Amino acid sequence: RNVLAMRKFLSYLKEERKKKLDEITSEDILAYVETIEKDKKQSAKGSLYVLMNYFKFIEDEKLLSVTIDLREERTKKSRRIFPIREFLNINPNYVKKLGEIGIKNVEQMLEKGKTVKQRKALSEQLGIPEGRILELVQLSDITRMGYVKAKLSRLYHDSGLVSPLKVAKFKPE
Repeated sequence: RNVLAMRKFLSYLKEERKKKLDEITSEDILAYVETIEKDKKQSAKGSLYVLMNYFKFIEDEKLLSVTIDLREERTKKSRRIFPIREFLNINPNYVKKLGEIGIKNVEQMLEKGKTVKQRKALSEQLGIPEGRILELVQLSDITRMGYVKAKLSRLYHDSGLVSPLKVAKFKPE
């Protein structure tokens, strides 16, 4: 799949832009993405992923940055933001109270509970123990790691790995 995507890009460069791979600019990438997405049913996410890996491999920081930004714009549109109601062992009444003030997913939980002051205010406003608010923030933080959602976030949290940094620094015995 990656080879095919790269071949399509090379063909586009040669036929449409009259360029070789070592001559491309960010404008060429933008034009390629526009060509792919002319048909409203297609997304350039996959092609951008391949190009992103290529530019990372050849250490072209500028074009890597361009492809990362373009891909991020597209993945944001279709990304499913993890709802806090799906965390394991969380009191449904807490989830309901948080939902009533607009905190329904991990991004909202991280934004509204990132500081001690914010967590204390939420605790007082909703009658949820501050420790439980912190737990939800930590679980939300852990889900920022790829493929970590309900079960793994709970497993990491209950093992004392309450942030992506702690998971990264963990040294098994």
